[in-house]
Amino acid sequence: MAVNHDISRISLLVEGYPRSGFKVFSYMSKANENSICITRLHPDYVAEKYNVKGRKCYWLSGCKGKNIISPKSLNQMVKTVVFLDGLEYLLLWNEMNKVISALEEIQAVLVATNGKMVICFDPLTLEQNDLKRLWALYPKMEPLAETENDAQTAISIKEKLAGTGAIA
Repeated sequence: MAVNHDISRISLLVEGYPRSGFKVFSYMSKANENSICITRLHPDYVAEKYNVKGRKCYWLSGCKGKNIISPKSLNQMVKTVVFLDGLEYLLLWNEMNKVISALEEIQAVLVATNGKMVICFDPLTLEQNDLKRLWALYPKMEPLAETENDAQTAISIKEKLAGTGAIA
């Protein structure tokens, strides 16, 4: 089922390396203190490196522990999620249909709560047919241009997010 990209609450951020997605999360979390990050990287590392200390971060991992979400437990993600780094990892543990079903549930919650979500991933890590399915369902954000001026980067992030509906 295709989603109207004008009303979608989920946006796909195309990225490789360097990881500009965390800059997007940093910007979004400044506007919303209830922002949540689900990441394959350790939350302490993310908080320190990307200046998002004090924001709720969950580690997407097969380990057990506090503030960890198992990639097999997609239902734990149906909350007010704002940023997801780890789509590829979810697909190692789940079939694409299950991941898309979970994203549809998240989309419904986000619509009801007026929430927004950005999913960052490297498209080279997905099968072409899976990538086409995601493009059909959710709007695509292009990677952010790296600049040395933080104000310039913030403006670039804001413009890109506004263009996708990820921020008002």
